[in-house]
Formats: sequence, structure tokens, C-alpha cells
Amino acid sequence: MSASTWGGSEDLWAAMALLGVKQGHQTAAYLRRPEAPHPKIERLREGGVAVQFCPPFAPAPLSVESLTLRAKRLAGRNPSPFDDLIRWRPHAVFINEGGFYSQSDVTDCAAILHASGIPYVVACCSTDGLPPPEETSAVIAEFYARAHAVLFNAEATLKAVQRQLARP
Repeated sequence: MSASTWGGSEDLWAAMALLGVKQGHQTAAYLRRPEAPHPKIERLREGGVAVQFCPPFAPAPLSVESLTLRAKRLAGRNPSPFDDLIRWRPHAVFINEGGFYSQSDVTDCAAILHASGIPYVVACCSTDGLPPPEETSAVIAEFYARAHAVLFNAEATLKAVQRQLARP
């Protein structure tokens, strides 16, 4: 989740996370920092979900996060917001993709998940009707092809994504 809003897709993954806790699974939600705190995030914590906030992909230029990122890059390390997730070594990852692709999210996440071998499921909630940029379309198509499952909120979204990626 990347903003302070909370919609239907957030209700679905949050319910799944709480069900996982209820069934005895260690469950975490990795979120981007919301613009404002949302009460449902606190309900996840109260329900036993470990809520983590990933650093932003493009932190403010003079923020502590930005300066730390620059220092790591100078030291030859290109950190990812998904590093902590992979260190946790979950049995599976559920990805709620607000659109059908977010260029920076999917390409970074795809490489890390592929290297880790951790199975993942992607929920695709919408598409703007535009295909991904040509330079990343193969990575995005492979990201979906390697997923354990890909879920769509509507038949129209499924057909649009298949058309945009030129594959089933």
C-alpha cells in the first residue's frame, strides 16, 4: 500500500493476513509509508500482523533515508526496499499490485524473488490500459509468468493485462 487511502484490495489482503495469524502462521505486511496513519493498519498490528514500512523508492533528496541509500551505493551496495523481506525468509509472499505493474516495484521485486526462490502470488487490481515501457515489458511478463498464482479483480483486468503483455 503506497498511500493513506484504503480500498477494497487492502481489505482483501488485510483479511488474508489476519486469517493467517488466526491459523497460526507468522504474518507480516510490508507497506510503503502512508501519507497519514490509517486506523486499519493499527488493527492489523492488534491482530498479530507484524507491520513493516519499506523505505520509499525515491526518498526526499536530503532525508536520512536518501543519505543512507547514497552511502550504501558508494560502498558498492545497491539496497532494495525488499531486502528486509527476503532476510525474513517467508514461506510465501502475497503482492497486492495496485495497477498491473509499477515499473520500479515490479522489476526490483521480480529479481529479488527470483533469486530467493520464494513462491509468490500477485493480486492485480487494475490497469490504466497502457502497456509497460518496452525496456521493462519482458521483466514484467516474466514476473507474472513465474508467480505461483496471479489473481485479478475482474475479467476485464485479466484480458487487458494479457493484451498488454501479449501473452496469456
